[in-house]
This record gives sequence, C-alpha cells and structure tokens, in this order.
Amino acid sequence: MKARSSIKAVVVLAPALASLAACTAMPPALAPAGPEMLRKVQSLAQHPCNATTASVLEANRIDPARVQSLVYSGTSGGGMAGRIDSYIAWVGVSGEAATIHINLDTYCRYVDLYR
Repeated sequence: MKARSSIKAVVVLAPALASLAACTAMPPALAPAGPEMLRKVQSLAQHPCNATTASVLEANRIDPARVQSLVYSGTSGGGMAGRIDSYIAWVGVSGEAATIHINLDTYCRYVDLYR
C-alpha cells in the first residue's frame, strides 16, 4: 500500500513543483555585446556590470545611438547594513516613454528588464 501512496503524492505534487520551477528559472544566457554597444555603455558609466548591461540592451534591439544615459544603483533588501543585494541599471533611451530598468544580481547576471 505504501507504493500506491507514493504514486498519489507524485501525481498531486508534480504540477506544483513544475510551477515552482517555472517561477525560479533563470533568464537565458546572453550573447556578448558588440563593440559599439559596449563602447557606448562604458562611455556613460564605469561599473563592473557594463558588459551584461550592453548585452541586455542589444538583446532588446536597442540601437547604441539611442542610449543617452546610464546610472547604476545598488539595492539592499535589509540584513547587513550597507550590503548590496542587487543592482539596477537605469538606462535613458531616446524614443522610450520612460527609463529602462535592468535588474542584475551582485554577480552582474541579468535578472529582468522593465520598459
């Protein structure tokens, strides 16, 4: 009878586990940015996440000539005072209604983007 209970548990839990996996999946890997976008980003800000920011902008088909400003801010979710938990790249792009926000983790890995 124990095997039957285990099978029922798997059948019941499988959809929940699949949903959880979908929520925690990391974004796909980005291709390295081209030299023009990388130069543009580096000319606007000096930050260790510049390469990822440039790759995200290119992946979203943003022309380097339209990138007007770039500022990074560190965010803290609490815990240790002064500890940065993630970064936000605030990118001003001509023709966009608002600033683009690129969220990055502390290792400069892409998390998500808001337009």
